[in-house]
Amino acid sequence: MIVKKRHIRIDAENWIHDPEQAHVDVVVTFPDATRWISNFYTIPCIESMRKDYLTSRACLDGAYWCASTPVIIVDTINRERIEQVVDDLIEKEGFTYVFEYFGPVEERD
Repeated sequence: MIVKKRHIRIDAENWIHDPEQAHVDVVVTFPDATRWISNFYTIPCIESMRKDYLTSRACLDGAYWCASTPVIIVDTINRERIEQVVDDLIEKEGFTYVFEYFGPVEERD
């Protein structure tokens, strides 16, 4: 069972220029030293990537897009929204469906 107490690291959090068109990796660490990861994207960000694929001819000219880790689509990328989503997923027991186990915290972390 996952408890609500957690630490959230948002990669590139300070580099976000447009929170409505962004994506970030989110790592959640729990008191038992387990880490979980997911990608947070906005729909405009995904659409922008698809348009880039049309130009670059990647992914069948933008016909598809896939991520390497689980994806959560949100309306905006900011700490407050990400914390709300993580807490809601923990509370409703959906967290392990959209976050991938990333291993234990290591000494260098």
